[in-house]
Amino acid sequence: QGPCPRCNTKTFRRQTYRNLFNSLFQTLPFCRLLLLLLSSEIRFRVATRPEFVVMMSFSIKRLQQAAVERMLSTIGNKQETTGNGLQADTGSSKTWSQEWKVLVYDAACRDVISPLVTVGRLRENGVTLHMLIHGKRDCIPDVPAIYFVLPTKENIDLIIQDCKRQLYDEVYLNFAAPLSDDLLKYLSKSLVEVNSVNVVSKVFDQFLGFVSLEPDMFTVNMKDSFARYNNPTLNDSLVEACIEYIAQGACSAIATLGVLPIIRSPIGGPAEMVARQVTSKLNSLYKNPKASEIFSLGTSGIEERPILLILDRSIDMSTILYHTSGYQTLVDDLLELKLNRVTIPGNKEEGMGKGKPKVFSLDSESDQFWQNYAGKMIPEAVEAHSTQLQQVSTQVARIKSEAGGGSGMENGSNKTTSLLSTVQSLPALLEKKTTLETHLEIIKATMSVISERELYKFAELEESIISSNHGDK
Repeated sequence: QGPCPRCNTKTFRRQTYRNLFNSLFQTLPFCRLLLLLLSSEIRFRVATRPEFVVMMSFSIKRLQQAAVERMLSTIGNKQETTGNGLQADTGSSKTWSQEWKVLVYDAACRDVISPLVTVGRLRENGVTLHMLIHGKRDCIPDVPAIYFVLPTKENIDLIIQDCKRQLYDEVYLNFAAPLSDDLLKYLSKSLVEVNSVNVVSKVFDQFLGFVSLEPDMFTVNMKDSFARYNNPTLNDSLVEACIEYIAQGACSAIATLGVLPIIRSPIGGPAEMVARQVTSKLNSLYKNPKASEIFSLGTSGIEERPILLILDRSIDMSTILYHTSGYQTLVDDLLELKLNRVTIPGNKEEGMGKGKPKVFSLDSESDQFWQNYAGKMIPEAVEAHSTQLQQVSTQVARIKSEAGGGSGMENGSNKTTSLLSTVQSLPALLEKKTTLETHLEIIKATMSVISERELYKFAELEESIISSNHGDK
């Protein structure tokens, strides 16, 4: 396994996992592995036998991003699949890439889009305004609206009210998870009652009910999920609702990959309950003629059927209780890291910006330093950061000095060509410098918390307990 925000590489390679993986691969030796851990963040990983190397040949994050952008940019009037969406209407097709539109989402779907699409990217797809469905919204005539929400009765009631008020010219409904027959009938009946059937152009099931944080990791974004389905005081209906939500998120991720996995889980407990739910949903989806084409697209590039291994977090509780000194681990533990955005408290000693927090984006695909050193120990990350920042600053200063040091015509055209090439590399260097300066602030904030709370003493005590049979209590 690769590094995790809560643990490092070594802690994942435990005997429990190794024995389980070996027994699986003896039966299915050439299958890739989709690992699903039932915790506060449902994690997706890919590995192959025998080294369990993380495969980066495809990215579930990019696949979901492509599906979201297809949802935003193209609306088909004939029977087709848009992104992961399924619909059954017929007619002519229409592309809106150059036409203004409004995006309306709920809080859950906002979290789905946030790590995938920037505001600038929304503008490129024609979205000039994006708003929460629960917020106050004014009428915008002659403009189409794309709704991206969870299939709940509350959201459907809000949609019906919007259609009744004629807020938008036409509406395209995209549900992050499949809309049940009961809710679909309720939507149809209500639209007829308010005489607004003509406002809704299409209804799609998008299968995008999960949040992709990294190329090979996603979460269903359920807070305190481990405590929920292990709470003995909860009634059966709440536990079943929790299991249903997790299973639906897993099915959405599988539909995005476009493959039917072989599902395995331990017998008994929440893991088996989720596995049975996922199996039931995938069987129903595969037997549906309109939905079965999802698994024939092969969008992920996976040729053989993978194994979906579903495990309960309690199979290795010590891993999440162990605090390591990794860069990503400490940022997650000591700062507020959510949806690939870290919030740093404001400096109380500053003047105008006193106490104002700063928010930075940490994307492993666009941030090379984060990609290379997120899983490294904090001393190694600090040393590498210092070296790289010094090198980049020196290069930028040298280029600026050469560019302002004269025309260079007296030294011939070779020097002019070399100078032009050097200056053209300046934007990339400035971008890298900005990224390193961002990490400088994050590292400073992290080290400040470590110093204030004297966490190094706690780490030493924890290491002594782990490495010896008798810890100092």
